[in-house]
Amino acid sequence: MVQRVGVLRNDDELPWEPVDSASPGGDRQALLSGAFNETGVYAFRLKLKGRPGGGRPHWHPDWEFGTVLSGEFWVATGDRLTRNDAKRLTAGAFIVIPPKTLHATWVDEETVLQIHGPGPRVTNFESPPQ
Repeated sequence: MVQRVGVLRNDDELPWEPVDSASPGGDRQALLSGAFNETGVYAFRLKLKGRPGGGRPHWHPDWEFGTVLSGEFWVATGDRLTRNDAKRLTAGAFIVIPPKTLHATWVDEETVLQIHGPGPRVTNFESPPQ
């Protein structure tokens, strides 16, 4: 019988890198499995720094699943994308965002998420950055 081993990494072995050049305040990500730009399942960790203003409203063409590993993560979905309408999620919370669901997020302190879904991962912003 052939035994297959997937990815086995401790947290201190993760390949953290900047999310992108437009990411505010030093947000970082670590790809755990798969690839963002390929068909198939991806999984990654996202380390968000606390910041005022929150994330821009956006949506994905496919399902997005996430778990809050540490910190607090605020999410608002649908027509009301204000902080007052957001739900506060704490460590252990599980998130399911259906395809094409407009959502916005906020973090007040460093927060780590683990996110997975079907690739390729695409993010569409409601409006362009200013």
